[in-house]
Amino acid sequence: VFLMSEMAAFITGIDLRVDGGIHHGRGGFLFKAKAGSSPPAFNGFHRDETAELLKD
Repeated sequence: VFLMSEMAAFITGIDLRVDGGIHHGRGGFLFKAKAGSSPPAFNGFHRDETAELLKD
């Protein structure tokens, strides 16, 4: 939301890494599944909402 606000106009000439901090980890996440179970379906957009700035 910040990058869509008026304050973002002051950011010029810089690269902003918007990745949730994953680059600070040890190379990724490893999850071990229990024997005989399948992982749940990926729901990466469970917080998907339209920003107030974009609502009519």
